[in-house]
Order: sequence, then structure tokens, then C-alpha cells
Amino acid sequence: MNVVQMRPADDADHVLECSKGQVEDVLILGYDADGDVFIASSGGIARIDSIVFLLEKVKSMALNGDLSE
Repeated sequence: MNVVQMRPADDADHVLECSKGQVEDVLILGYDADGDVFIASSGGIARIDSIVFLLEKVKSMALNGDLSE
């Protein structure tokens, strides 16, 4: 499994801009200006089972120490 570099930044637009061209499919999770949960995804992870699979994979990576800041 690859070690993933997280990109902490103050600005969500900056994170999105820096990620362009680096991913094949994307799942965006965050909060909108009203504090409501915002979710968007590209075609490869548009189904709920694919979203849950990706979330569980990232959760496992986090618990195993495979994510670095």
C-alpha cells in the first residue's frame, strides 16, 4: 500500500487546484459555507458502494499509520 501525503492547507480552493491532473477519480468531502456536509465525486466513485469502500480504505490507512502529514 502506498504511503499517502496529505495536503493540509488553509484554503480548500488551493487544495483542489494543487490536485488537478494528479488523480484519476476523486471524492470530495467537506463543509459548505453554511456548515453543511458537502460531497462530490467523479464517475469512477459515483456509486455509494464505491464511496463507502474508499472511505473504509482511507480509514484503514489512517489506523495503520499509512498516512503522513
